[in-house]
Parts: sequence; C-alpha cells; structure tokens
Amino acid sequence: MLLIRKVYLIIDVIDDENNRSYVVVQAVESLFRIIDRGITDRDNAKHIKQIKESLNALEGGRVVDV
Repeated sequence: MLLIRKVYLIIDVIDDENNRSYVVVQAVESLFRIIDRGITDRDNAKHIKQIKESLNALEGGRVVDV
C-alpha cells in the first residue's frame, strides 16, 4: 500500500502545473523506475518458480527452499 501512495504522490507532482520542468522530469523518471522495478521483480519471481520446479523434478519431489 505504501508504494501505491508513493506512486499517487509522484503522479500529483507530475500533474501540478506549478512545478518546474526539472521537478516533473525527475518525477517521471522515478515513476518509470518504480514500474521497471516491479516488472523486473515479477519476472524474477517467475524464473525462481521455474527453477524450483526444475529442481523438484530433478530431485524427485523434494524441494529445498533457498
């Protein structure tokens, strides 16, 4: 939930016409970084799950959580 609040605050900064352009640019960069990090984390979680499934198949049903 905290991340969602931060995203909304960043969007408010971007939408505020009183902010200078360099502030808006930094806010947009931060927003893209948050989005990119979320996508990367989701992809990494998917790969970790695939690796665990492969290990499970190789070990004959015993999964070691690392």
